[in-house]
Parts: sequence; structure tokens; C-alpha cells
Amino acid sequence: MAFEKVTVPSEFLDNSACYAGSEAAAAVRRTIPAGARIGYWVASDGWKLRRFDWPAANPRGRLLFQT
Repeated sequence: MAFEKVTVPSEFLDNSACYAGSEAAAAVRRTIPAGARIGYWVASDGWKLRRFDWPAANPRGRLLFQT
């Protein structure tokens, strides 16, 4: 099983739309949001699927995406 290292560059400023450059912007875009948790769910056919649990103050539904 592979594990992903997700980091935010030191040049990123909290609560700011400013980035250090395009590479830093891409790194921030790929970070897991604070409060989000990654879990796994096993489908009825036995496939282990990664699940993102991200609590929201006012949940409006669910989103399923595959890549």
C-alpha cells in the first residue's frame, strides 16, 4: 500500500490567496483540508475504496468522484 505525503509549502500564508508561485499553488491545491479524514470502505465486491470524511457546518449532500 502506498502512502501519500501531503504538505503545504512554507511560503503559503494562512487566510491568504497569495502563493509563492505556480508550483506552490499546485501543492496547496492538493493538500487535504484541515478537519478532513481519510478512511477506507470495502464495497460489496471486495474492492477497498478510499473515502474522505470532511465534516461541514451545513452539509448539502454527497459527492462521488472517481479518478
